[in-house]
Amino acid sequence: MDFLTEVLKPITVVVWGGPALEHCGGRAFNYGYIFIVNECDRDLAAAKLLDAGCIRADWSWGSIDPATLQTLDDNAQRIHKKSIPEYEDIDNNSIRFVFPPECVSIMNEPIALVLPSFVGLGPPRTAALGSREPAQGETQNNEKLPRSHKSTQSEALVQGEDILQQNIPQEDKSQEAATFLEPQTLPEREPYLDPDSLQPIKSQQNSELSQNVNNTSDIDELQGEKELQENTADDSKFTCVDGFLYYPRLPVLLETIIRARLRVPEEKVSYWATMLEIWAITYLWAPAMAPYDILDGIEDEEVKAWFNKATRRFNGGMDRVTVTKRKGRVASIRPPVDLDTLFD
Repeated sequence: MDFLTEVLKPITVVVWGGPALEHCGGRAFNYGYIFIVNECDRDLAAAKLLDAGCIRADWSWGSIDPATLQTLDDNAQRIHKKSIPEYEDIDNNSIRFVFPPECVSIMNEPIALVLPSFVGLGPPRTAALGSREPAQGETQNNEKLPRSHKSTQSEALVQGEDILQQNIPQEDKSQEAATFLEPQTLPEREPYLDPDSLQPIKSQQNSELSQNVNNTSDIDELQGEKELQENTADDSKFTCVDGFLYYPRLPVLLETIIRARLRVPEEKVSYWATMLEIWAITYLWAPAMAPYDILDGIEDEEVKAWFNKATRRFNGGMDRVTVTKRKGRVASIRPPVDLDTLFD
């Protein structure tokens, strides 16, 4: 995390995924570094990761790079191939990276950048690096981001991506950045897989990134896009670390994880959805000994209904000792946090 902190500084990001769980007293054994960035800062964040030696991961969040996968046995290859469609939602709505080659021996978790629309939460709008602190509801336009040093590595960000048309109608700019595509059927090949079949489905969001980032000097020409009002957030929802890392408080993190889970239809088999369920209940709510009414104050009835059912709130409750293995366990390697503030 220290490496990524130095790389992304001073871009304002919401820390999500494993590090956010640990900050709230949970522990995510299925880790992964996920950062929520405002759209006006997304391209700069991607370019900075490339400049630091990170490699763009065009393969699925639930798989590994095709070259390494080809060295595994046939059964492992079949498992990876089968699991790729089950990570479709995160694959289609994120820009993914892996750590530089010299770091993979100690840091081998994936890295992802997502937009606020993915979970309904983003950094405080006035804290965005590319913002000019607009009044509430005011659209950010024609504001330039700070210049970053040039890098030839960032050219790799656009290879193989589709370029969107530049003249987008004004009425379309307020729509969400992510556009879902119909799932594609992956080809069956035995005993070895074509590396191309290991690529996740391309999304329009990924294409939007590529049209502007040929090199970091292009960032000067980027313009902040208007984001949905409900996807912006105020400082009271976060604990701010170092002035630019925003960790969601426990109720906010729980709500956003469940919201991400609800993006995947219940009838669809999905490792990604299962991981989100584990994050929300087993790794976050249960070990933190959060109350059953922790989400009663939110407006999203669907999120509340899912949570109440998952925790068996009105059906005898959940045995948290069994779920957490250790009664009252609240372990964290994040900076010390007053647990009383987690439920504010």
